[in-house]
Amino acid sequence: MIDLAEKQKRDFKASLLATFGAHRVGCILAAVLLLACVALGFLKPPMQELRGGIPREFVDACGPKRYALSETNLLVFGAVRGRNVYTGEAWTFLGFAGKIIRADIDPELNAEIEALQAGVDAAQRNIDFKQAKFKQSGNPADKPTQADKDALKRAKATLKTPEAKPKAALLSRQKGKAAVANIALWLPALADGSKITMALTITSVLVGVVLSIFLALGKISKFKPLSRLCSAYIFFFRGTPLLMQLFFIYYGLPYISPDLAINNKFTAAFIAFALNTGAYVAEIIRAAIQSIDKGQFEASHALGFSYSQTMRLIIIPQSIRRLIPPVANEFIMVLKDASLVAVIALTDLTQATRAISSSSASVLVYIPAMILYLIITGVFTFIFNRLEKRFSIHL
Repeated sequence: MIDLAEKQKRDFKASLLATFGAHRVGCILAAVLLLACVALGFLKPPMQELRGGIPREFVDACGPKRYALSETNLLVFGAVRGRNVYTGEAWTFLGFAGKIIRADIDPELNAEIEALQAGVDAAQRNIDFKQAKFKQSGNPADKPTQADKDALKRAKATLKTPEAKPKAALLSRQKGKAAVANIALWLPALADGSKITMALTITSVLVGVVLSIFLALGKISKFKPLSRLCSAYIFFFRGTPLLMQLFFIYYGLPYISPDLAINNKFTAAFIAFALNTGAYVAEIIRAAIQSIDKGQFEASHALGFSYSQTMRLIIIPQSIRRLIPPVANEFIMVLKDASLVAVIALTDLTQATRAISSSSASVLVYIPAMILYLIITGVFTFIFNRLEKRFSIHL
């Protein structure tokens, strides 16, 4: 017993060393990144200090009905914003590497630089308009004149004067800090939306796969009524858009009967996605089963196996290896199609992104949202790749 335990320990150490040797650079980078995050986490200013940066006079002037406090406490930095919900005036602070950084845009400076930029844009639009008109008419009189080009040069020069250039640089730095603070403050809502997206995808695909097994076996069954029923189900759900199915389940069923109404948005979305996924995966399973050589069916029958024993013990285990790649693709498709639940106002990642974009009048929120989608997709792709390699070895 002791020798066996020692052998297992040696094998475990050997496997760790082999893994480290194969991914040495990645392991070193991960360790350095982890140490850097831990160090920055210790240096991060406390959230109480960030909140204390908001002037008490500002909070009192807003009052309890107009004042809104939002904050994010992440591993390496924190962000706090106190905002007047009526005027939009805000005090925003970032805490990073032992420093507290103001992350607001000076409205007067922004207006000044925007006025200068508006002159450049107006001069450029004038030249573009005349250039397009000249292409249509061919009349040289419609071409942009030298005076128009000189006007554009003068407008651009106003942004490069000794007075305007440092102001434009300062405004650019303020916008960069404000962008970082915005993304940090948006992350909790985006994370909550990601949880809904992943929960909907995982549960609907799991139930859809279970349903698809019965649909696939029913479709290839020799019992004609069952085969036709399963074929009709698959044809209907693969032949109609998922969006219409979602609309019908959430909005249409109550019109048929009030007892059929599904008031929970997540439940309605889950039912629609599970039914739709079941139809698609059923075709994948059917194709995988029918790709197994028919001689194995005949051999199992000659050995005295029943139909259920043949499918359970011989055919389906061999089909798993062929099922994993297309089922993985279906899972990723469902993950992305989960954004359709925004039409019934279920707050998934896409709906949370749209809500933030509307309230903040900023399209910047789509960048972290797409990154979150990529991270989620990458994690599940890695899991399916590992499963595919494992089953390809053992089967």
